[in-house]
Parts: sequence; structure tokens; C-alpha cells
Amino acid sequence: MLKVFRDNLKYFSWVLWIVIAAFILFYIPDFMTPRGNVNAAAAVWGEEITYQELRETLRNVEAQLRQIYGEELPPDFAKRSAFDQLVNSKILLREARRLGLEVGNEELSREIMSFPSLQGADGKFVGQQEYLRRLRGNRVDPAEFEEGLRVELLQRKLQEVLSDNLVISEADLERSYRESTERVRIRYLQLPASRFTDEVEVTEEEIASHFSEHRDEYRLPERREIVYLLVKLDQIRRTMEIGEGELFSYYQENEEDFRNEEQVRARHILLTTAERSIDEAKTELAQIKSRIEGGEDFATIAQEASEDTVSAARGGDLGFFRRGQMTPEFEQAAFEAQPHELVGPIVTPFGVHLIRVEERREAEVRPFAEVRSQIRATLAARRAPEEIQGVATTLSDELAQVPADELTVEQLQAKAEASSGEVIFGEPAPLSREGSLPELGGRSPQVFDTIFDLETGELSDPVELPNGDRALIYLEEILAPRDQELEEVREQLRAGIRSRKQQQMAVNRLDEARQELEAGTSSFEDLEQQLGVTAQETAEFGPRGPIQGLGYNAKVARAAFEKEEGDLGGPFETGSGALLFEVLERKAWDPAQFAEQKEELRDRLKQERQQRLLSSIILERRDELRADGELQIFDPGLRSLLGS
Repeated sequence: MLKVFRDNLKYFSWVLWIVIAAFILFYIPDFMTPRGNVNAAAAVWGEEITYQELRETLRNVEAQLRQIYGEELPPDFAKRSAFDQLVNSKILLREARRLGLEVGNEELSREIMSFPSLQGADGKFVGQQEYLRRLRGNRVDPAEFEEGLRVELLQRKLQEVLSDNLVISEADLERSYRESTERVRIRYLQLPASRFTDEVEVTEEEIASHFSEHRDEYRLPERREIVYLLVKLDQIRRTMEIGEGELFSYYQENEEDFRNEEQVRARHILLTTAERSIDEAKTELAQIKSRIEGGEDFATIAQEASEDTVSAARGGDLGFFRRGQMTPEFEQAAFEAQPHELVGPIVTPFGVHLIRVEERREAEVRPFAEVRSQIRATLAARRAPEEIQGVATTLSDELAQVPADELTVEQLQAKAEASSGEVIFGEPAPLSREGSLPELGGRSPQVFDTIFDLETGELSDPVELPNGDRALIYLEEILAPRDQELEEVREQLRAGIRSRKQQQMAVNRLDEARQELEAGTSSFEDLEQQLGVTAQETAEFGPRGPIQGLGYNAKVARAAFEKEEGDLGGPFETGSGALLFEVLERKAWDPAQFAEQKEELRDRLKQERQQRLLSSIILERRDELRADGELQIFDPGLRSLLGS
């Protein structure tokens, strides 16, 4: 049914808003539950992201991702995606306001009155009272609904402004059309460089000569030797002591969070009314109902006949749902039916349904034993950031008691060994400004700034890492820039020269093969025997697309599109050796068809560029947010989830 919702979005956006708004009542993730008078989980440039916004967006995002991933949806992926979506929305709204865009009350009213679902049989707006009745009947606050619609219209205006400033040239159109229609198919011989391992020798003279000519390439920049003490957030969270009394008190104080509302699990068969009348759909469903009553299997018929393609693949199964998640007509029929009872035909904005309820679940509060681990994880996630800061600060204070000139690496290591596993000692290789520290956040600016601001023998204050861990960093030594000596890089040079020689031998051998093919003294089949490799034939590919078996190889693709059928290309160097190809088939573009499709293509290109422009604006503003510290995350669980 979710797919039907999406497919009919342009006709039933009002219904979709109601469904999304209703979702917020039933999904309260642990990290999004406010306590006290705190209603904001985060803020972007001071504009709050509320828990309600998070819940609403999460439910919608999760429903969409389930269609892609099913049960394989990665843990927490939907939560991160929902938060990203909200941050992006705040960014675009700010951009729209910066450009002076606004949505007036008259414009908002016109949009509401234009919804087909809010028009009567005469095609006119149903009226203010009926409009409010429908919203409230679906537990949607009119003010929130209208504010959400105002935001949607403002973002739409921003997109229109961006689109109006985009120019698609004739050259752009032709290039895009050719990339989408021109195709080529090749067969190729790929000769691995490793075939020539035994034939390659690297002399000391070659090594010395290459080093002399390229010595600057082997100059070492300034590097720093550090050790660190890493306090792990996960370990703090796992080992944190939370008493049974505290867990049970939380359960009692937040009982509503663990309440399962009444639910039903139902199957349905949907016939849409886009190309048939409601009466015709009812007649067809009555015949289907008779077949099921006669003993035929509901699931089998749903797979054959239902036009909700997503649920049809599961025999019409919609899974368990609560009140407020379906349209009122569908919901009323499903919740009033008894298990295994056939109900319908039922008319909704999406068509006509035949429903069978499979199971019912009564409303109940889940028992403490069932949710105990969930409560513990919630409390631990909230308390862990404060707890880890306390552990790191205590560790820092204890080490500060040691005079700076007496602090040693051995003392730091001993501190880690004396801990209960929450503190880890690390001693990475010397690090340059261009390096990376995967165990301390990769290229975290805060970590690198700390390392390169320290003096020799100095221990840093606790540094917060992107994933919530804390690190104390000790600078052992500063290594000045210097030229390396030949002996230090001899084996690196030997390996590099050997690799280049082997690859050149592969290229030379395929160059000989090409000459044999052009002279007619050998065929591809002959070369397969001579070289001990198998020729590969690709599927069709475009100028910028991947090549079957080779992936993205711009050089080969470009050469292939410069050739005609039967032409040879190469040899080319590849990552593993060399390649020679022959064009088997070439499909050229059609100028006449291009002329017919030009305007449609122009619209598509404009939309694509508009999306790229929006993405670039979002990325640029996100960089500003990070640099200015204007993205604030108040909820500890959310901070931990996002690694902030």
C-alpha cells in the first residue's frame, strides 16, 4: 500500500500528509524521547529540530528505505538519514529566506483548495469547516499541517528560482543525448603484468639512477611521534552500572512509551480506479470474493490480481498496523472485522479493496522483563557522554600530577593496563599533516590541530572524537623534514621499477599481437592460445558507463567510441597489465530522434542540474555549519548515534 501512496502522491498529497503525521504517534525511538522541558533534539543556526519532527521524518524515511532494503535495512541507517534530511531541509529553508522568498496566506489557501481530495463533486473546495473536520478526524493539527505545507511551498519556490537561472546549451543537449543512446560492444585480451615476473631484472644502477633523478619525491615532511590513551564510549556504555530499582522506576514513569496499541494484521487485494469505474472495480472484486469463499487461496489470488504491487508480492500481506496508519475507510473495516473474515469491497481514495484480517493484537503495556534491556540501553546512552568525560577528566587530572619533564610513555601505558578495559594505549607510526589516524577519527581536524599544537613532552587535554570517544595525546618527538637516503627506499624503488618494467613488457607483447592481427597472420583465437589468456566480450556500454569486466575505464571507453566496427584499439595500460580490444558492434546516435526528444531532454537535464546545485548548496552550508559550530546536538543518544 505504501507504493500506492507514492504512486498517487500528486493526487493524494493531503492523504499522505495525514498518514505521515499519524505515524509520529506510534514510533518513539529511544534516543528521541524528551525529558523535562527539553523539546529540541538539535538546532541548526539556532533553529530547533524538535523530537516531533524527528519522529515524523523517521517514520516516513524508514518506510521508504524498507521498500529498498526490506529486512536487511542497516541498523540506525534510517535514523541517520532522517536527521540528515531534517538538517538539509533547514539549510534549504534558510537559503530560501536569504533570497527573500516567502509564502503568503493567500498562496497557502490556494494550494490547499487545489487538492482534489479537498474538492466536492462540483470541483469546488469543501469549505473551511469540512477541511478542519477531516484534519482533526485524522488527529492532525491544522496549524502544524499548514506550516508543513508552507515549508514545502517555500522549498518549491527555491527550486523554481534555481531552475530559472539554469541554461542548457545545444552542445549540452547533444552530448547528453549521445551519451544515453550511443553504444559500443568490444572484445578484449587482457595480459597480466605478473606474467613477466621471471623475465624482469632490476639492477643497482637503475635503482641509483632513478633515485638520483627523483630524489625530491622521497623527501619526508615534518612528522610527529605520538602515543595516546583512548577512552572508549562503547566500553563505558556496556559496563556502566545501572541498578534494577532505577530501571524499574524509569519503566513506571514512562509506561506510555512501552504501550502497544491495538493492532491488526491484514491482507488485501486492491483494484485501482484510474482506468475503471468504482462500480466496475466492485464487480470484479465481488467475483474474486466468491472465488475465495469457494476455497481458493487469498494469498495466491492477491499475487495474481492485486494492483498494490508491493503487498501483492507478499500475498497481499500488509503486516501489523495501528489505528491512524491507513485511510479511515480501510482502517474502520479492518478493525471491525474478525480474524479470517472477508470484508469488502471497501472504497478508499486509492481504489477498491477486499480485506481479510489475519490476526489481532490487543492494546497492552509490554512487561518490564521484555523491555529491560531497551531501558538500560536508553539510560546508558544518555549517561555515557557525561560518564566518559568524567573518566577522561579524572585520567587527565591524575596524569597532571606528574611533572611534565618526568612523564613517560611507560607511565601512560601503565595507566591503560591498570584500567578495566575502558582505556586503550596506542602508539601509531610517525604522522605527517597529510596522514591519517583511523583509530582517532581518521582526518579529524580537532585531533590533527591538537597533535600539531603540542610541544615535545606535552600531554593534551581530553579531545572528543567524532564517534564520542575521548583521547589524551602525548607528543613524544617532532621529526624535522628531511631527504631520505637511498638505503631507506631501496626496496620501494626496486618494487616500483620492477612493476613498471613488467607492465611495459605486457604492453609491448600486445603491440606485437596487434601487428599480427592487422597483418592477418593471427586471429583473436590464435592469440588466446599464444598468450594463454581468454578473450572477453562485453555487453553494450556508453561513453561514460562502466565496461563489463573492466569497470570504469575512461581511456578505453573514449578510444572505443572513436573506432568503427572491426577496428582495433590499444594496447592500453591497466591496473594489472595491458589490454588490446576490437570493436564488435557500434550503435550511433540518431539526429532525427534527437530533434524530437530535445525539449524533453532539456527538462530532464535542467532537473538534474537543479538537484546537483541543491546538493552543492547543502554541502557548502554543512561545511559552514561545522566550521561555525552552528549545528548543535542536544540529545546525548543522538550525538552518540551520529558520532558527533
